[in-house]
Amino acid sequence: MEPLPSGEASQATDIMSAEQMNPLFIDEELAVETLGSNFDRLANSMERLGSSPVFKKGKIERVCDLGGGTGIVGMWLTKNGRCEFCDVIDHAENPLAIGRIWAERCSLQRITFTHTSYAALAASGSHDFDFVFAEHGIDLGYVPKNSELADAPGDESEALFFNRYRELAGAFSGLLRTNGVGLIGGGSPTPDSLSLLCTVLREHGMIVDWKLSSNEHGLLLYLRPQGRIVFDSPGDEALV
Repeated sequence: MEPLPSGEASQATDIMSAEQMNPLFIDEELAVETLGSNFDRLANSMERLGSSPVFKKGKIERVCDLGGGTGIVGMWLTKNGRCEFCDVIDHAENPLAIGRIWAERCSLQRITFTHTSYAALAASGSHDFDFVFAEHGIDLGYVPKNSELADAPGDESEALFFNRYRELAGAFSGLLRTNGVGLIGGGSPTPDSLSLLCTVLREHGMIVDWKLSSNEHGLLLYLRPQGRIVFDSPGDEALV
C-alpha cells in the first residue's frame, strides 16, 4: 500500500513497503528469482486457500487478492475454477505489471490487477466482493522496542504498524459485501501484532469468525462485516 506520510514512521522499518517491493520485480527474470525464493510459502498459501471452508459450497463469484503482488495465488484460484472473477490489488506497481504479463500469457480472462492503497480502498466503500483475502499481505511481526517494560511508551514502529493495520481493516470493511468473508493469512504473528490488528478490526466493525479461524499451521484469521463479538477486548482475542 502507499507509504505513510513523512513523519509518521521510518519507511526503512516497513519490509513490505512499495519501495522495498518494486526493486524485486523490475523484470520477469528478477521476479522469478524473487518468487522462487518463496516457493514453499506460495505453495502453502495455495494449499491453505484452496482448502478454505469458504469454497465448500462451490465457486465464489467475486474474490479479491489483497496485497497480492504478482497475483500468483489469485491466478491459481481463477485457473482452478474456485472463483468467477478475481481482482489482485497491491500498492507496488512492478509486481502487478509482471502479473498482468503472466495472466495474459496463460489466457486468464477473469482476473484484473489494480494498483491502489488500502486507504483508498477503505474510502471507496465499493463492497464489491464475496471473499477478500490478504495472504502474507501485511507484516505481522511487530515487537515493541521496550517490550520488557509494562509502562513503556509507544514507539515509531508501533505507530507504523498500527496505521498499516488500520488501513488494512478499512480496506476489508470497504471491499466486503454484507454477507462476505475476509481472511488475513500469514506465518507466525506476534501477540503484539494481533492485539493491534484486533483493535483496528473492531474500529471498523469487522468481527473475527472464531469458528473458522485457526493458528495451527500459520495464521488463518477469518473476518465478517457483521456478527456478534465473542471476547470482551482485542487483547483477549489476540491471546486465543
